[in-house]
Amino acid sequence: MTTVDEWPPRRARTREDWAAYWKRQRWDRRFRHKTLRPFLARLRRRIMMPRRWYYQARAFIQRGRHGWARPDLWSMDDYICQLLGEMTAELKRVSHGYPCNCEHAPGPDGIYRAPDTCTCLQDYNDALDRISGPLLAYKSHWEWERLDGETYEQHREREDKIISDAQDALRLMADQLPSLWD
Repeated sequence: MTTVDEWPPRRARTREDWAAYWKRQRWDRRFRHKTLRPFLARLRRRIMMPRRWYYQARAFIQRGRHGWARPDLWSMDDYICQLLGEMTAELKRVSHGYPCNCEHAPGPDGIYRAPDTCTCLQDYNDALDRISGPLLAYKSHWEWERLDGETYEQHREREDKIISDAQDALRLMADQLPSLWD
């Protein structure tokens, strides 16, 4: 067993000692996030997850009950454009219907048999494209950044065009309203 007298004498810290100390500190700061931060992030997610599930479940119930949820009101224009744009694109994809303003009605068996000269169905599908495209573009235009080399005026013109196209699509949708069925 050693006594106090046998301990090595305490020496003053030199510049090399301080450099080694700060090098260890930098190493700790550099690699600490690889162990502690992910653990804390996982812990926070597990603590906050029930709250997030509650709000998601509440929004799901509200959408089922009313067709919309309270979070949808925060950006109603985006919600409406996304909903109507996706619905019209899907209607074009699976459409079994025909435009109501077409003079060629379906036969008694319910099958639409238009003569080769009738372009009503093609016009109807084009109208659905003209509705869904601008509405989906409006939904995503707020996420766009200015392009490289684009001035504010050019960006604003592009944004105004997207907004006016979406308004025209909604007007076209109002004209096609009786025909929007599957």
